Amino acid sequence: MLTIIPADTEVIEAARLADAAHLHLITDGCRTCLSPVVPQGWTRLGVHVRTAEQVAA
Repeated sequence: MLTIIPADTEVIEAARLADAAHLHLITDGCRTCLSPVVPQGWTRLGVHVRTAEQVAA
């Protein structure tokens, strides 16, 4: 199952969707999708959320 993320979706929202569904957030350079596996030719996107205190340090 591959779920295509609309282009106007914010990265943090896409990351939250992936986390909630226990899926990978992946891209092929053109499209961004949610998927249970990372197909060949696609790259897994890692999103790290930092608090204001972490950014200031």
